[in-house]
Amino acid sequence: MIIDFLDLDLPKDELAAALKVLRAFKQCESIEEYLLGSFSGWVKLEQFEELLSHRVEGTPLKPDTLEFMERLKRERGQQP
Repeated sequence: MIIDFLDLDLPKDELAAALKVLRAFKQCESIEEYLLGSFSGWVKLEQFEELLSHRVEGTPLKPDTLEFMERLKRERGQQP
């Protein structure tokens, strides 16, 4: 799952480079491209940016992301 990304041990400078590229990509998208893409694809892109931003800049995760992570941990039998 995409939230497992938080557990990967990747260098912060590599993550920062990925975040910079992702943000540059999003600045170039047009409304037409957004409307043509699948909603789930854009949601995953937003989630990826949220997780990268959290890892690189320490941005807090959104409440719905935290709730999802807690539910997933319970389902996996892990401590929240």
